[in-house]
Amino acid sequence: MKIASWSKKYYEGLIDAEHKANDVWFKDTLKLLNNAGILFVPNLQKSFNKKGVEVGRWAIEGKPPND
Repeated sequence: MKIASWSKKYYEGLIDAEHKANDVWFKDTLKLLNNAGILFVPNLQKSFNKKGVEVGRWAIEGKPPND
C-alpha cells in the first residue's frame, strides 16, 4: 500500500522528523512479517497486514464480524 505518509494518516500534532521516524519504523517492521503476519500498533489499537493495509480484528481472530 502506497501512502504519502503512514504516520500523517494516523497521528496528528507531530513534527516532520517524528512522522519520518514513524514511517521508517512502520516500513521496516512490515518487512519483518511473513506473508500471513499481522502488525498490531497498540497506541492506535489497529492492525496492519504485510502490505500495510489496515485489517480488522476479525482478520486476526479468524472469524468475520457478527459471528
